[in-house]
Amino acid sequence: RVITRRIASLVRDIQVPSWRSLAVTFTNKAAREMRQRLEHLLGPEAQGLSVSTFHSASALILRREAQEVGLERNFVIYDDGDQLQVVRRAIREAGLDLASVTPRELLSKIDAEKNQGRGPEQMMVGDDPKRQAVQRVYRKYQAHLRSANAVDFGDLLLLLVELLKTNAEVRLRYQRRFQHVLV
Repeated sequence: RVITRRIASLVRDIQVPSWRSLAVTFTNKAAREMRQRLEHLLGPEAQGLSVSTFHSASALILRREAQEVGLERNFVIYDDGDQLQVVRRAIREAGLDLASVTPRELLSKIDAEKNQGRGPEQMMVGDDPKRQAVQRVYRKYQAHLRSANAVDFGDLLLLLVELLKTNAEVRLRYQRRFQHVLV
């Protein structure tokens, strides 16, 4: 409610064009409710607003900037089942025993690394054989995703963060577009 009122105030009272604001939230339900409230408050002025989840906003930007992150615009976003299939293949190729670790456990560890902003090369591994095994699987998992022109949900956020950190031109373009980012 606070965010929707703030956006409505920006648009109505301060005359910020609606397309200059980006509102992001965690769930599709919350994004839908926010959009509905804004449409109720602003009427036709709500048309240009960008209201979505973090993952949806990331996917939209990455589709526009796909080449900058080594993807094609028609990249596929793998769901849980697809991810498990790829991680199973990566486990086999890494020579790990499936009895010692489950694909879901490894996928969870990979996702945790992505949530910390670390790709396989940035993992803190040290002399820990288990972490080294996770890193081997993570490398193979990422290689399979890229060869399929695919990403998982963690990649959506990780790739966008990396893109905005390293590409000043792209960063500036979105800074100019979205003067107000509300979370």
